[in-house]
Amino acid sequence: MLVGPSDSAASGVAIYVGEGDEVWTRLASHDNDLEKDFWTSVVLFVSKDENLTKAHVRWLEAALVREIKKAKRAQIVNGNDPIGGKLPESDTADMETFFENLRLLLP
Repeated sequence: MLVGPSDSAASGVAIYVGEGDEVWTRLASHDNDLEKDFWTSVVLFVSKDENLTKAHVRWLEAALVREIKKAKRAQIVNGNDPIGGKLPESDTADMETFFENLRLLLP
């Protein structure tokens, strides 16, 4: 998540939610992207043992964007709405727990 100031959001906060395999490379590309030059902070979530698959991360990305939009407390800078995807029932339950933990950690 890239976080920075927003002129259009009442809260004054803009957020970009993204995902990537190589986090440092992804951040460097965003740092060079003039459309994403707003950010002053970054929030990262990683797996300690590589148990998060691409499908899990896409599910989490879509859930975060939905939650931020629903709260109407920040401007979403994402160009498109991430669609997430279908996960097996047990994986969905795991990601819902992971997501609830993210909600506890994030303002």
